[in-house]
Amino acid sequence: MRSLVLVVISLIIPQFIYATKELETRHIHVIKIMDSMSENEVIVDGCRSIEYGLEQEINLMRDHLGITDIHYYDVSGIDFRREQLEKVLVHDIQYQERDIIVLLYAGHGYREANSLSDYPKLYLNGYGGAIEFDEIRDRLIKMNPSVLINMVIACNVTQLDQSVPPDYKAEGNSPPIAALTPKAPRRFEPYHRLFADQSGYTKVVDLVSARPEKFTFLTREGGIFFSEILFAFYEIFTDQTLINWDQICQRIEQQTHERSLDQGLNQQPICRYNIFVATDRAPIVTPEDPVQVTNCALNLRRLRRSQKVELKELRRKHRRDMRTLRRDGGDRNNRRLLAATHRRERAEMMERHEQTYQRDRLGCR
Repeated sequence: MRSLVLVVISLIIPQFIYATKELETRHIHVIKIMDSMSENEVIVDGCRSIEYGLEQEINLMRDHLGITDIHYYDVSGIDFRREQLEKVLVHDIQYQERDIIVLLYAGHGYREANSLSDYPKLYLNGYGGAIEFDEIRDRLIKMNPSVLINMVIACNVTQLDQSVPPDYKAEGNSPPIAALTPKAPRRFEPYHRLFADQSGYTKVVDLVSARPEKFTFLTREGGIFFSEILFAFYEIFTDQTLINWDQICQRIEQQTHERSLDQGLNQQPICRYNIFVATDRAPIVTPEDPVQVTNCALNLRRLRRSQKVELKELRRKHRRDMRTLRRDGGDRNNRRLLAATHRRERAEMMERHEQTYQRDRLGCR
């Protein structure tokens, strides 16, 4: 009987170690879209608090999942504009399928009068640069991440007068801050359960601070909604009282609404969890009216697409290199050195790509 137990253990342990190592091959990609240079001081301070809280959670996620790298893409401050967001989505964010993506938006939001979506339109330094959250979300899903977490902190009220920025509500009474909660050790199990990679599927968690025709009440500390996200994460990864994303969503919605009512407000967020079947096809890029698009512009688009494929192939090579090193018994220091080499190679390739693109673009003038 004892020998049978030993055989079973010898079969289980290698599988567990292999599964843990597989998680390490994923990266975390964080897209930050924040109105951090707004003329409104409350928004500026709120963005700063939200950014700090998010980075703390991302670092904990990395440590407990055993992930090597976090890649940040900044669409904030002077880069808070549609062009920079497109640059990130089309060119900068290069990763192997099955990585983790976290999107954060903090700024003005609004609705068009004829909008059928539950989600707001995101105001990037003007109505001309605004973009529907649905569009960003769909484009990220098509990239086939293993987990996509979207956090949108914005109002969601119809805006008829587009000669002024979207309406906005500030709340002077700050909510309790989750960051001040006494720290308890985080547990590994809920991280591996909630962020597990299910091959062929993309898990999407949408955390949106306001339902249609509702305001988001922002404070210098980030507001009630973001604070409740941090509280929920604290409960998930310490007490394990919340065991799946559906329960987490219910808790965030309920607690945000109840806490807002305690302060004489009525904030009603949206939190939804969905699973999408991954697609093997790259997003189809449909050209604009051919009369208005020059051959030179089309060539630039083709160049960007080919560069994106080249970067993806480099990322796949890097993943194979890391797996080979682990299989050959490379220690943690060797893995860090290899990861640093990979980052340098990727940066050099992106620099070459950008130089080629800019040279060809100047030739179009």
